[in-house]
Amino acid sequence: QQVHAFEPAPSVFQFLERNFKINSAQKLKPHLLAISDQSRSIKFRIPNGIMLPVGSSTAGSEKPFDDSTFTDLEVQAVALDDFLADGTRMIPDVIKIDTETTEPQVLQGARKTIEKHRPAIVAEVI
Repeated sequence: QQVHAFEPAPSVFQFLERNFKINSAQKLKPHLLAISDQSRSIKFRIPNGIMLPVGSSTAGSEKPFDDSTFTDLEVQAVALDDFLADGTRMIPDVIKIDTETTEPQVLQGARKTIEKHRPAIVAEVI
């Protein structure tokens, strides 16, 4: 079994990757990617600082923000269906989603996987 973890913010990804190594988490596979409804490059806006606070993801957000407190990044996003399409990865038994408002897009990008394999889904709903 494997656990795939996706994190698009480079600073948070570094902590994730280091934590996996410290804990000898050999079955955990970190990916510097966002999960979305399509495989494409997306604008990702993160607050300035080392760590992201709860509720900080603003991918695809149209809300006005004070630009001085955020950094805009172009990050690679992948639809979960595309990530699994080549057949080299195990089909998930569980999908946990906590993407700070983009959960519907993540589910849309996993639609074929969910319909065909019926994994358990744990998602934050706001």
